[in-house]
Amino acid sequence: MGSLKSLEKARAWLSECNGQHGECPRADFVDLPTRLVQVSPPGSPSAARLRLTAGEKGRYATLSYCWGGIQPFQTVTGCLEQYLDELPCKCLPRTILDAFEVTRNLGLRYIWIDSLCIVQDDLRDKAAEIPMMLRRYEDCFVTISAGSAARCSEGFLNMGLNPINHRAWTLQESWASPRLLVFSGLAVIWKSELHWKALVEEYKRRTLTFAGDMLPAISAIAEKFAPFLGGRYLAGLWRDHLVLDLLGSCSGGYGQSNCLSPTWSWVSQAGRINFIDSGFQYPRLLPSAAIVDCSVVLASAAAPYGAVVSGEIVIEAFLANITGNGGFIAASTLLDTGSGYGKP
Repeated sequence: MGSLKSLEKARAWLSECNGQHGECPRADFVDLPTRLVQVSPPGSPSAARLRLTAGEKGRYATLSYCWGGIQPFQTVTGCLEQYLDELPCKCLPRTILDAFEVTRNLGLRYIWIDSLCIVQDDLRDKAAEIPMMLRRYEDCFVTISAGSAARCSEGFLNMGLNPINHRAWTLQESWASPRLLVFSGLAVIWKSELHWKALVEEYKRRTLTFAGDMLPAISAIAEKFAPFLGGRYLAGLWRDHLVLDLLGSCSGGYGQSNCLSPTWSWVSQAGRINFIDSGFQYPRLLPSAAIVDCSVVLASAAAPYGAVVSGEIVIEAFLANITGNGGFIAASTLLDTGSGYGKP
C-alpha cells in the first residue's frame, strides 16, 4: 500500500504486535545507536537533524532501501557538524524524505539510516559501525522497507514492484528486523530461521553497488549464525563444514568477481552459487578429503566476519580427472567420479 492513509492501520498492527503477540519480541527501550536522525513531530514543519545519543535509551525505526549508486548527501566528515544542526531536507533523496514522513506518522522520534548515521569517509567510524548493523536492525522498533524504489531518488510511497529484493545489503536488514513494514504493499512479515547455505544462495542472486562489500554486507548474519554453525568463519565459509562448503556450482556469470577474497570461497566467484545436498553426500565425501589447514587475513581485526585481504587452504584429498569452467568446479562433476579416485 503506497499511501500515508495506510499508516493508521500500520500503527494499529504495531501496537497489537507489541502488546498482544507473546511470540513477538518486546519493543522495550534499548541503548540507542551512536547517531540517529531526529525527525520533527506530526503537525509541525518537516525538518530533521542528526543527533548524538550519548548512551540514551529509547525506540527508533530503521530504513532498508536501495542506494542505487553514490549518495550525494551522505554524511561525510566535512558536513557532520552541519548535519548535527539541521539536515538539508530540500535536497535529500525522495526515499529518505518518505522514511522521515513514515517515522513521524508512526509516532517515533528517531530513525537510523546507514548513509546518514555512518560517516562514510571516516574509515575508523565505518570499522566501528558496520559490524554493529545487525544490532541496529535487531534493536529497532520497526524497519521501514522501501520495497518499490530501485534508487534512493525515487521514493516509495507509491505502488510498484519490489526491486529492494535484488540488493544484497537488504537481505540481512530484513532478516534481522523484529518488525518489517514493506512499501509496497504494507505488511508486517514474520521471519523464520534460514539455513546458511540457502541464505548464501539467495544472497548471490542479489546485486551490490560496491563489489568490496560482498563480505561486509552479510557479516551481521554470519555473526548471528556463528553460535549454531561452529568453528572459524573463513571468508563466507565455516571451518567445521569446510569440506562440503567448498563444493558448489556457479551459474549466471562465470569468472572472478571484483571482490578481494580467496579463490576457494564463493565470494570470489561472479554469478550465482548452488551448494550440494550436504545431508545426502556427507558420508561419501568426508572419507575422501580432509582440511589440513585454512586461514584468512582480515581487513580489520575489529570485524571478524567482514572483509579479508588474503587466505590460504591446505587440503589432503584424492585426485580425479575433471574439467572445470574457470570458476568453482561443479559439485556433480566431482561426485560423478564415484569411487574412481586416484591416489592422494
